[in-house]
Amino acid sequence: MRVRTYFLVLLLLCSGWNLLSQSDLMLYNFNAIGQSLHTNPGMQQQSKFWLALPGLAGASFNYHNNGFALVDLLEEGSNVNENLEQVSRNLDGQSHLTLSGSLDLLGIGFKAGNGFVSMGSTVDIAYRMDLPGALMKVLFVDDNNNTLTNFSIDNFEFETVARTNLYLGYQHTFLDERLTVGARYKYIIGQAHSHFERARLSIENQSNFSAIINTDVLLQSSGRSLVEGDNLNDPGSLALTDNRGMAIDLGATYKLTERWELSASIIDLGSITWQQDVAQFKSDGTYEFDGVDVDLSNENTGSGFDDFADTLVEAFNFEETQGGNYTKSLMSQVFAGANFFVTPNHVFGALYHARIWNGTWYHDIGINYQGRLARDFQIIGGYSIINGVAHNIGAGLQAKLGPVQLFVLTENLVGAIAYQGLQTTNVRLGINIAFLGSND
Repeated sequence: MRVRTYFLVLLLLCSGWNLLSQSDLMLYNFNAIGQSLHTNPGMQQQSKFWLALPGLAGASFNYHNNGFALVDLLEEGSNVNENLEQVSRNLDGQSHLTLSGSLDLLGIGFKAGNGFVSMGSTVDIAYRMDLPGALMKVLFVDDNNNTLTNFSIDNFEFETVARTNLYLGYQHTFLDERLTVGARYKYIIGQAHSHFERARLSIENQSNFSAIINTDVLLQSSGRSLVEGDNLNDPGSLALTDNRGMAIDLGATYKLTERWELSASIIDLGSITWQQDVAQFKSDGTYEFDGVDVDLSNENTGSGFDDFADTLVEAFNFEETQGGNYTKSLMSQVFAGANFFVTPNHVFGALYHARIWNGTWYHDIGINYQGRLARDFQIIGGYSIINGVAHNIGAGLQAKLGPVQLFVLTENLVGAIAYQGLQTTNVRLGINIAFLGSND
């Protein structure tokens, strides 16, 4: 698998096309559906039994980009080359984007005495990366002097992962049902992964589009067959790899008073060991770089990316080695919430959420309202600030038609419809078979 593939992935991500991030603020307190256990295994369930069927169980698509909006690059009638230059000028050291999606392959949950058991399988795919403002200024900003700007990057974060989780969870209530504690164990099969183990880069002594590049870069990857499309006629070999890992989710809810409830959880404490189709790409030295002329107009986008990627690969002089293994921790998540019950059917809540990626915390906060307007119909609405991106109005509902439960949730209702200007949103929807408890 050539390193050029990864440069193309990076460039496509930088362009802002089809990017999706995961916050799930609307899902966390929405215990009308069993999928809320994905965010807190200690969240008490309204259903005494639920079943998520293959193909219908539910899917989520998530997007976050605090560097620019899609319209900044892809506005109709504009020049993508000029747009990319302007976007590059506006990026700073805190700019990053993430894309993720998940699919419930199968799920089941049922009440067992004072406990609740859940089990099933999910597929998760995620892309996460910093937006390297300094590098993009060098590559895409024309300073009218035909010179490149000095810059350095000490650590550039980039990671992609595709994995399948097989989970078994249990929660139990204590103290006259005031306290509920839950845990979920995940056995993980990894399909593909790539990340920068280290990424240090500097450019100096430039004149007339000539530069000296100093590099100390190591890119690790696993999953050659999936990335390159090998063995597409044998999907079993793509899904059942030798890459294995495990993780645990922990959560609890506590009924402080009749009106106040507190909750917290930590998700994905674990790691995956990648050992199938492992390749490492290393660039460590000093190289000459004469620049590259890239045309990303609508007529030349494909060839422009090809030329650009080939030039960078040649300039960085990557060396590929195959074999070995490496272990990478998962991106953990932390939730903490408080709910105020105006009545048993009308609840206001506040929620804090953090994603922990390579030691850096990304923070989200939100408020929400949940209303149970009928035994078989509930709504939720809220406002959130996701990693500094404000003005996210979320909404969702679940409706039961007999045992069939329909649900849809989004963190940014306006953004899900008018996608051109959005910077963050997600959509989760699906169908369950559910039966409510006797007290519901």
